[in-house]
Amino acid sequence: MQARIGVFILWLIHFLPFRLIVAIGNGLGLLLCSCVRTRRRIGEINLKLCFPEMSDAERARLLRAHFKLFMRALVERCLLWWSGTARINALIRVGGREHFESL
Repeated sequence: MQARIGVFILWLIHFLPFRLIVAIGNGLGLLLCSCVRTRRRIGEINLKLCFPEMSDAERARLLRAHFKLFMRALVERCLLWWSGTARINALIRVGGREHFESL
């Protein structure tokens, strides 16, 4: 039942303007970062091992950015699942197409 409610909420989100979807994803990411202590701690340890030259503040900023982008990707996925081609194409910008076509 909880899964159905979650899917229903995601379905509702796809009707919102893109900027609002981005803001919701960023907000949920910050909320997730502060709520899931075990995952945040794992991220802190991994970042400390991988980037010992970074300050604690830099690693904390990177970890917050990770959680924001993680949740944003999940929320933006609603557009791909339920939006029509016209809306998706309106959000996509292709740059450097000539390089692709020259292959």
